[in-house]
Amino acid sequence: MFQQLPILDFDEIEHIDDRLVMDAIAKSNNINITLALIDASTAIKTKIFKNMPRSRASIIREEMINKLKTYTPRGGELAQRYILELINKRIIEDL
Repeated sequence: MFQQLPILDFDEIEHIDDRLVMDAIAKSNNINITLALIDASTAIKTKIFKNMPRSRASIIREEMINKLKTYTPRGGELAQRYILELINKRIIEDL
């Protein structure tokens, strides 16, 4: 099995192991996930939504619509960075 290297860009989530995504999602609150996904690509949204329970995915989809009025790109970047930090922490622990 190859070693996963830390990722630097939120779009790289599409190519990492689902278990890492599930772990990061479990440790993130809905607000962080919501803000991180508003500007994310469809592929990233699909990857994240498929790795969480349907009920939580439904709630986050609704929150994404509601947050559009108050969303700022800076808030989205911070939320994405937080999720990346969780993933990278897990990657480093597994090395």
